[in-house]
Amino acid sequence: MQAKVMHDWKNLHSETLDTLQSTDIWKVMQYTGLKDHDRRDIYDSDILQSKKGGLQTVVWNEARGCWAVTNPISEHKWKLGDFCRYSNVVGNIYEHPNLLTDKK
Repeated sequence: MQAKVMHDWKNLHSETLDTLQSTDIWKVMQYTGLKDHDRRDIYDSDILQSKKGGLQTVVWNEARGCWAVTNPISEHKWKLGDFCRYSNVVGNIYEHPNLLTDKK
């Protein structure tokens, strides 16, 4: 199985968005426009860890039209803007799925 690695869009200049989305090799992750406690960019499907140690996954909340976080235990979604200042990006669900399964 090939390792999953995150690439910056600038390095994929020869690929089109349609090509990237039409294969299972690539997962296009949307930038949320927000940064974590350490000023790292936060993307869709990132895993954030709060100062208390809890893990949250970044998702789009269609009902509210905003970025949100949710955890593996709860279906509740919190606004990402209220959460990101107090957490850090520790991975994403594609490259680090074990972060969520190891904590259950």
